[in-house]
Amino acid sequence: MEVEDDFDDCAADSASNETCNEMAYADEPLADEEWLKKYSEEVKENEELERMLRITNKEVLKMAEMENLSEGMRKRRWKFIGHIVRKEPNNDCRTALTWTPEGRRKRGRPETTWGKTAESEREKAGWKNWSEVQIAAADRAGWQDCVEALCATWHEEDR
Repeated sequence: MEVEDDFDDCAADSASNETCNEMAYADEPLADEEWLKKYSEEVKENEELERMLRITNKEVLKMAEMENLSEGMRKRRWKFIGHIVRKEPNNDCRTALTWTPEGRRKRGRPETTWGKTAESEREKAGWKNWSEVQIAAADRAGWQDCVEALCATWHEEDR
């Protein structure tokens, strides 16, 4: 009751606001030096634990038994390319694989397109043109092995 009475008195007298605040919070424990010391020690311990337990993305992928995202994208891209090059030569999808649009891409669009990525990966794999890719993709089982091997070697180079 005394604290409330003092607080009411202080509310009326705005000149002594600092003393009012001190009296209003007199029952609350203040952060003393001992508590601050204990807290700072805990923070240091946690930082040391984080440093010791720092795990890289590669380690997380290995623990989760997952493949790298870019490797998975390459596998899917080359499986799809194998599907496309096995189609008839006059098929629109097959035509689109080697088609180069006229003009420039709009402002803000990346210069690297899906087709350019496929072209660069084809050259990197050692195929000189798409007809060589078509010959390799004609054998489905061989194509799957080829894609697995290519993606594995590219994955090793990325590391």
